[in-house]
Amino acid sequence: MRKRGTQPSAQGSHVLVARTYGILCQQAVSIEASADTIRECQIALQSSMAAGDMNSEAMMLTNLAAIYYQQGDLTRAEKMWRQAIQEFRQVGNPDGVASALSNLGSADLVRGNLGAARKVLE
Repeated sequence: MRKRGTQPSAQGSHVLVARTYGILCQQAVSIEASADTIRECQIALQSSMAAGDMNSEAMMLTNLAAIYYQQGDLTRAEKMWRQAIQEFRQVGNPDGVASALSNLGSADLVRGNLGAARKVLE
C-alpha cells in the first residue's frame, strides 16, 4: 500500500517526461537530426504543453525549429520560432526571445531578405 503523498502528480510526471525528452532533444539538435530526434523533441513539446510549462514549451519549439531549419524547411522553422518568441515574451524570458529572434534573422538572411533580417537582428 502506498503512503499518502508518495504518488506523483500528473503535472509532475509531465514535467519529468518533458525535461527528460528535452535533454535528449537538445543533445541531438547539435548533431544530425533523425526521425527519433524529432519524435523526442515532439514528446518533450507535448509534455511541456500538458504540464503548462510555457518556457519549456518555447524552448522545445526553438529546438524543433532548429532541426527543421537544418533540414531546409525554413517556413516551418520560422513559424515555430515566431510562436516561441510569443511564449518567451509571455513568461518573461528575454534570453529566449533574443535567441529565437537571432535564429529568425538567420532564416531571413538565408532567404535573402536582408531588410527583414536587419530589422529582426537589431
